[in-house]
Amino acid sequence: TMSGIIGGAGSKSGIIGTISQNIALSSGKGIDFESSLSSSIFNDYEEGIFTCSIVSASGSIPIHSSGYARGAYTKVGRIVSVQGLVMVSGTPSGSGDVRIEGLPLTPISGLAHESEYAAASIFMTNTASTVESVGGFVPPGLNKIYVREGGKTGSGNDLAVHFEDGTEIAFAATYISV
Repeated sequence: TMSGIIGGAGSKSGIIGTISQNIALSSGKGIDFESSLSSSIFNDYEEGIFTCSIVSASGSIPIHSSGYARGAYTKVGRIVSVQGLVMVSGTPSGSGDVRIEGLPLTPISGLAHESEYAAASIFMTNTASTVESVGGFVPPGLNKIYVREGGKTGSGNDLAVHFEDGTEIAFAATYISV
């Protein structure tokens, strides 16, 4: 068991050497980056798997078994990176706006408007008809990714009509969590 400062001659600038085992920190402790802010202590890392769904403005979009409606995430500090795949199963009746719902951690809200939105990379395959460029964004405070075709928004975005049995949406996004 070690306590106190690890470094050469009591300073924080010394060389530790080689550590051949994991370093375990006490609960509530972390790595201090020597700032006057309490948020400069790194003590938050998390990773996991989450289940997601596809939701449209109207109608329904059935999804394949949970093996094709999953994502993985890693949280380092307040930065969350997600990626996943959702596959349509059966005959969808959805129309209008499309969202991937079920992100594992809530995005931040309450900052300056422009800094709250996070871009999402979207790739679609096996669609019923040709789809223009597709992108997405994570809105502030909502555990979802809005998917957009060719820059259209709201009622002008009828991406759901392109879905059929076997349509796949792969996604990736990085956002700031609460």
